[in-house]
Amino acid sequence: MNNKFRYKNLVIWSILLVCVSACNKIVEIPAPINSITASKVFNSDNDATSAVTAIYSNMSLGSTGTHSALVFSNGGTTIYAGLSADDLTDYDPSSDEFVTNSLVSNNVIPYSIFWQPAYFDI
Repeated sequence: MNNKFRYKNLVIWSILLVCVSACNKIVEIPAPINSITASKVFNSDNDATSAVTAIYSNMSLGSTGTHSALVFSNGGTTIYAGLSADDLTDYDPSSDEFVTNSLVSNNVIPYSIFWQPAYFDI
């Protein structure tokens, strides 16, 4: 009986030791290789200003990198909401679903104009 208790105690402590020592690898996450860390971006006032200016510049350009693309931050929300509310008239056939209030789930405009650029900028 005494050997059985010692064996059980040894197994429990061994498992506990392995679990505790293995946690360091899970908790320690290396810096991403394809982006800049916050400590580097906000290293100086000039670096922080440059980073925020780049974010706002990207938001105003749209998803295609030109001023012609309407996205959530440069008038796209106003235009498409106005079309849906019948406040605006548009003669572009690509936005007919907004004009007729028949927006379907597989329409690429909400994803490519609103959500994808918004989450990219976040």
